Amino acid sequence: MAKLLLLLFLVNSFLVASVTSKNEINGDIVNKMRFAIETINKNESPEKYIFSKITSVTEQVTSGTLYSFVFEACYTSSKMCSDDDDIKTCNVELWERVWLADEARRRIVQNFDHCNPTDNNE
Repeated sequence: MAKLLLLLFLVNSFLVASVTSKNEINGDIVNKMRFAIETINKNESPEKYIFSKITSVTEQVTSGTLYSFVFEACYTSSKMCSDDDDIKTCNVELWERVWLADEARRRIVQNFDHCNPTDNNE
Protein backbone atom coordinates (compact mmCIF):
# COMPACT_ATOMS: atom_id res chain seq x y z
CA MET A 1 0.00 0.00 0.00
CA ALA A 2 2.83 2.42 0.85
CA LYS A 3 4.47 1.74 -2.54
CA LEU A 4 1.20 2.47 -4.32
CA LEU A 5 0.78 5.76 -2.46
CA LEU A 6 4.37 6.74 -3.24
CA LEU A 7 3.83 5.89 -6.91
CA LEU A 8 0.61 7.95 -7.05
CA PHE A 9 2.39 10.88 -5.37
CA LEU A 10 5.29 10.74 -7.86
CA VAL A 11 2.98 10.50 -10.88
CA ASN A 12 0.85 13.40 -9.62
CA SER A 13 3.95 15.51 -8.92
CA PHE A 14 5.25 14.85 -12.43
CA LEU A 15 1.94 15.76 -14.07
CA VAL A 16 1.56 18.98 -12.11
CA ALA A 17 5.12 20.14 -12.67
CA SER A 18 5.64 19.04 -16.27
CA VAL A 19 6.13 21.65 -18.97
CA THR A 20 5.25 20.71 -22.52
CA SER A 21 5.97 22.57 -25.73
CA LYS A 22 3.01 23.16 -28.00
CA ASN A 23 4.20 22.14 -31.46
CA GLU A 24 0.97 23.16 -33.16
CA ILE A 25 -0.15 26.78 -33.03
CA ASN A 26 -3.88 26.27 -33.44
CA GLY A 27 -6.79 28.68 -33.18
CA ASP A 28 -7.16 28.13 -29.43
CA ILE A 29 -3.53 29.14 -28.83
CA VAL A 30 -3.90 32.20 -31.07
CA ASN A 31 -7.03 33.26 -29.15
CA LYS A 32 -5.16 32.93 -25.84
CA MET A 33 -2.36 35.10 -27.28
CA ARG A 34 -4.89 37.70 -28.48
CA PHE A 35 -6.42 37.83 -25.00
CA ALA A 36 -2.96 38.40 -23.47
CA ILE A 37 -2.18 41.20 -25.96
CA GLU A 38 -5.57 42.86 -25.38
CA THR A 39 -4.92 42.80 -21.63
CA ILE A 40 -1.44 44.30 -22.08
CA ASN A 41 -2.81 47.00 -24.38
CA LYS A 42 -5.44 48.19 -21.90
CA ASN A 43 -2.79 50.36 -20.27
CA GLU A 44 -1.10 51.57 -23.47
CA SER A 45 -2.22 54.49 -25.60
CA PRO A 46 -2.38 55.51 -28.44
CA GLU A 47 0.15 52.94 -29.69
CA LYS A 48 -0.49 49.26 -29.08
CA TYR A 49 1.43 46.00 -29.21
CA ILE A 50 0.39 44.02 -32.28
CA PHE A 51 1.64 40.45 -32.41
CA SER A 52 2.81 39.27 -35.79
CA LYS A 53 4.04 35.76 -35.00
CA ILE A 54 4.00 33.29 -32.12
CA THR A 55 7.50 31.85 -31.88
CA SER A 56 6.91 29.28 -29.13
CA VAL A 57 4.38 28.23 -26.53
CA THR A 58 4.78 26.02 -23.49
CA GLU A 59 2.03 24.70 -21.28
CA GLN A 60 2.42 23.78 -17.62
CA VAL A 61 -0.25 22.17 -15.50
CA THR A 62 -0.31 24.01 -12.18
CA SER A 63 -3.32 25.08 -10.19
CA GLY A 64 -4.83 25.61 -13.61
CA THR A 65 -2.78 25.88 -16.79
CA LEU A 66 0.12 28.28 -17.29
CA TYR A 67 0.86 29.20 -20.91
CA SER A 68 4.22 30.85 -21.62
CA PHE A 69 4.38 32.65 -24.97
CA VAL A 70 7.37 33.94 -26.90
CA PHE A 71 6.15 36.11 -29.75
CA GLU A 72 7.15 38.78 -32.21
CA ALA A 73 5.32 42.08 -32.07
CA CYS A 74 5.52 45.69 -33.12
CA TYR A 75 4.46 48.73 -31.15
CA THR A 76 2.33 50.84 -33.45
CA SER A 77 -0.77 52.97 -33.79
CA SER A 78 -1.88 51.03 -36.89
CA LYS A 79 -3.81 47.75 -36.85
CA MET A 80 -1.02 45.66 -38.38
CA CYS A 81 2.77 45.49 -38.29
CA SER A 82 4.40 46.83 -41.44
CA ASP A 83 7.89 46.48 -42.92
CA ASP A 84 8.75 49.87 -41.42
CA ASP A 85 7.86 48.81 -37.87
CA ASP A 86 10.53 47.69 -35.44
CA ILE A 87 9.70 44.03 -34.70
CA LYS A 88 10.53 42.94 -31.17
CA THR A 89 10.63 39.59 -29.37
CA CYS A 90 8.40 39.51 -26.30
CA ASN A 91 7.44 37.12 -23.50
CA VAL A 92 4.18 36.84 -21.60
CA GLU A 93 2.39 34.27 -19.46
CA LEU A 94 -1.32 33.51 -19.31
CA TRP A 95 -2.59 31.63 -16.27
CA GLU A 96 -5.98 30.02 -16.82
CA ARG A 97 -8.19 28.63 -14.07
CA VAL A 98 -11.34 27.82 -15.99
CA TRP A 99 -13.33 26.59 -13.00
CA LEU A 100 -13.39 30.00 -11.26
CA ALA A 101 -16.66 31.91 -11.43
CA ASP A 102 -14.96 35.32 -11.18
CA GLU A 103 -14.09 36.30 -14.77
CA ALA A 104 -11.30 38.65 -13.64
CA ARG A 105 -9.51 35.85 -11.80
CA ARG A 106 -10.13 33.14 -14.40
CA ARG A 107 -7.48 34.40 -16.83
CA ILE A 108 -4.48 36.34 -15.53
CA VAL A 109 -1.79 37.83 -17.75
CA GLN A 110 1.55 38.06 -15.97
CA ASN A 111 5.31 38.41 -16.45
CA PHE A 112 5.10 40.55 -19.57
CA ASP A 113 8.60 41.40 -20.76
CA HIS A 114 8.63 44.72 -22.53
CA CYS A 115 10.23 43.22 -25.59
CA ASN A 116 13.72 43.18 -27.02
CA PRO A 117 14.75 43.97 -30.59
CA THR A 118 14.46 40.93 -32.86
CA ASP A 119 17.63 39.81 -34.59
CA ASN A 120 16.64 39.96 -38.25
CA ASN A 121 19.89 38.34 -39.39
CA GLU A 122 18.64 34.81 -38.62
